[in-house]
Amino acid sequence: MNVRCELCGREARTTEHHLVPRSRRKHERDEFGPTAELCRDCHRKIHATWDNKTLARDRSTAEKLRAAPELQSYLKWIRKRPASAYFGSRDTKD
Repeated sequence: MNVRCELCGREARTTEHHLVPRSRRKHERDEFGPTAELCRDCHRKIHATWDNKTLARDRSTAEKLRAAPELQSYLKWIRKRPASAYFGSRDTKD
């Protein structure tokens, strides 16, 4: 079933993105916190752009991810692409 990606807004198959990466959580094992439904292109782009520490500290909401300057040109580009295509992502982390 296709759902609207919370990052790019395309109707696509989505994956569950943990807004605070599971490796950075200090809670019980079964409490992984809030998630966002992201298409696989956006999900890969996020993890290629930031490490888990940065995601937990600075990009822990869908709103913060959408507003990130690092993603603006990507979001403008991906919104024009068909959701059925898969583009992957290059690793851009420092």
